[in-house]
Amino acid sequence: KKGSVGSTRLDFGGENRLERALKRSSSFGTFQPQATRGQMSVLEQASVSDVTQSGYLTKLSPFEQFAADLNLPLDSGENIDMAMVDYLDQIFLDGADMDDA
Repeated sequence: KKGSVGSTRLDFGGENRLERALKRSSSFGTFQPQATRGQMSVLEQASVSDVTQSGYLTKLSPFEQFAADLNLPLDSGENIDMAMVDYLDQIFLDGADMDDA
């Protein structure tokens, strides 16, 4: 493409909408609700590098363990938010860097 610097994980271009749709569905499959099920959206998956994704998963595990240890429900966005605030308070008080939050 004219003016293109390089390919990205979001580079699923094509000459027309059908061509773009075929390229995207070959990589991601057909549409399935993901964000509402607590999963990363297609756009998040495509835009987050593998290294960053790995870092997210590494940091998610202790949070999930914290919630399980305290029997905190993670069945809604509101409950996840409240549990995360408590978790961040706990790791802050345990001496974690501010960046960890």
